[in-house]
Amino acid sequence: FPSHDTRGGDKPFFDPKTEIARVAAHLDPHRRVLIVDDINDSGVTLNLIHELWPVGHKRPIVAVMFERSSSTFSADVVGIKEDSDKWINFAWEW
Repeated sequence: FPSHDTRGGDKPFFDPKTEIARVAAHLDPHRRVLIVDDINDSGVTLNLIHELWPVGHKRPIVAVMFERSSSTFSADVVGIKEDSDKWINFAWEW
């Protein structure tokens, strides 16, 4: 899923409900899905995915490399718990 990025405006540049429904339509509702993200920063995107996940589908498992302690979402699997708000540089962003 794309990030819940507003690109400078007040609305995200994608429709989360449409994207989640599009992906879920190709999934077996009785199987678990693994969602992997580089960072759980604020928790907005991952909370949104959980809120909009289709009824009747098993809840997805979420794994992240970094999770900020200030996030409003708790991932199931976390590589590193980050207590500070310092910027994390990823090699693929250079």
